[in-house]
Amino acid sequence: MAASAKKKKRIQVLIDSDLYDDANEVLSDIGISQSTLINVLLKKVVAEGRVPFDLSQSKRDRLSFELHKAVQDSDIPIIKDQKEVARYLLENGDDSYDE
Repeated sequence: MAASAKKKKRIQVLIDSDLYDDANEVLSDIGISQSTLINVLLKKVVAEGRVPFDLSQSKRDRLSFELHKAVQDSDIPIIKDQKEVARYLLENGDDSYDE
């Protein structure tokens, strides 16, 4: 089979509409299509045997995620307004909130 007649595979992904438009604008300025970019990326992955950029979380992102998860997994109520504060204090035996 000639090199120009190689079989092709289709990749189909869902991408946020704004991200798609923004990326298309940048790639258009560079003069390449999204398809070309994906082909270049995959060739680089094969050549290097790895993803050619860092995909790890920053320490701040990781700590933020851990804090969010800890709060989410706790029994601590989320109180959004003054009425909820009063209700929480009254339900938990603290009647010192009499304003």
